[in-house]
Amino acid sequence: MDISQKPPLSIDYSGSQNEQSKRNIYLAKVGVLIILTFGSAFLLGQYLSYSFYQNVLSLPTIAVPLVTTFAVFLTFFFHSVLFVRKKNLLALMAIGSWACIAVNFFDLANPPLLVGIALCLLLFLYTAFSVKNELQTHIKIRFVYSLNNVTTKIVLAIAILLAATLYGTFASKELDENNFLLPKSVFVKVVPVLQTALRNVLGDIDFNKPLRQTAEEQVDKAIVEQVGEAQASLVPPAQRQQLIDTYVTEMQNGFYNMFGVEIDETKPLSDALYDALLYKFNTADPGIKSTALLILAILFILSIQALAIVIRIVLIPVAFLVYEILLRTKFAHIVYENATKEIVTL
Repeated sequence: MDISQKPPLSIDYSGSQNEQSKRNIYLAKVGVLIILTFGSAFLLGQYLSYSFYQNVLSLPTIAVPLVTTFAVFLTFFFHSVLFVRKKNLLALMAIGSWACIAVNFFDLANPPLLVGIALCLLLFLYTAFSVKNELQTHIKIRFVYSLNNVTTKIVLAIAILLAATLYGTFASKELDENNFLLPKSVFVKVVPVLQTALRNVLGDIDFNKPLRQTAEEQVDKAIVEQVGEAQASLVPPAQRQQLIDTYVTEMQNGFYNMFGVEIDETKPLSDALYDALLYKFNTADPGIKSTALLILAILFILSIQALAIVIRIVLIPVAFLVYEILLRTKFAHIVYENATKEIVTL
């Protein structure tokens, strides 16, 4: 054996093993963050689906949990965008979040809703990649600016989804008195509140009484004022009935001029007016009905967008608190790509 022959060099695997270990830890952290994002997205979708069918009287009770679930989801979505580096994982997070929300509306599948779901997905992907690109472009991490970008776009995406659900649900079906847009139970409580505003047009009427009864009371009151209580009983019944019929006709004309409907004279006025308006909507020309629903859907989007202002008030401190916790627990780190470029990583 030639003792001058050198033994084979041993290969040091410690470096590659260390890199693999770091990669595994990073993927585990990403997995935790994405799972939290998916969980909060599904919770938001569940609550949105539930809240969507509650009538307007329920808004005060559902507003706080709705804003809270929005803030929690947006917090995890933003931190996923902030920390996840790989584009495929970022796309997975965006698509998965969208799916966790949209799955709660799939049972209502119809063409308008499918369009809304598709637009929602595109906005989720656009938000994730546009905000990530903005974070990578700027030297410093603009936390609040990027968070506001995420909030604006994601709230818009969800508003479009809900508006499409609203339009698709009611464009092809008749409303009943329990519909969530304006249920009868709400209408009969709201209309009497407007009694003062309507007095100049319709006179002194009681929405809790039938129109025919109101006409009889108003005619009897007018007769007493004109001829006196002692002579009121001498007015011929036929003349009294004619005055009542005239009063009813004038009121019917007033309602028709205001609302385009004639009402049942024997039902309480608020009930009769609701039934007439509901019938008018259900029997309207499909084009007019679609236009009305489209306008309502647009107003719905704007109202949800206005809700983003309230969401931000809750979201910014919550998101910043989570960010600080992640940094202080070493779950995430701020590093510098060069002397000035600040980036964050898990």
